Amino acid sequence: MDLIREMEKRALEGLDPDREGLIRLLELDPESEEAEELGRAARRVASVVTGERARIWASIGVDYQPCAMNCSFCSFGEAWDALGSSRTLRRAEVFRLAEENVKQ
Repeated sequence: MDLIREMEKRALEGLDPDREGLIRLLELDPESEEAEELGRAARRVASVVTGERARIWASIGVDYQPCAMNCSFCSFGEAWDALGSSRTLRRAEVFRLAEENVKQ
C-alpha cells in the first residue's frame, strides 16, 4: 500500500511514475486489496487532475485497409487477411461523421 500512496503522491505533484514502481504495480494480483486500492487512488488522481470534469473523445477511421504492421492484437494486419476489401472515406463523409459525433 505504501507504493500506491507514493505513486499517487507523485501523480498529484505532476511527476511521472518511476519504471520500477510501474512494474511493481503491474505485478499486483487483480483480485487483491492492493489492486482495489490502486483503483481508488487512480480515481482520486483523475478527479483532481480533471477537476471532476469529463471529456468525450472520438475518432473516425478515414481508411479501412490492411496494415503492413501485422500487430498480433489487431485484425487489420495484412497477414490475417480479415478485411476482404479496402475503403477510403471521401472528405465529405469525414466531415459528416464529425458533425454527427459533435451533435451526439
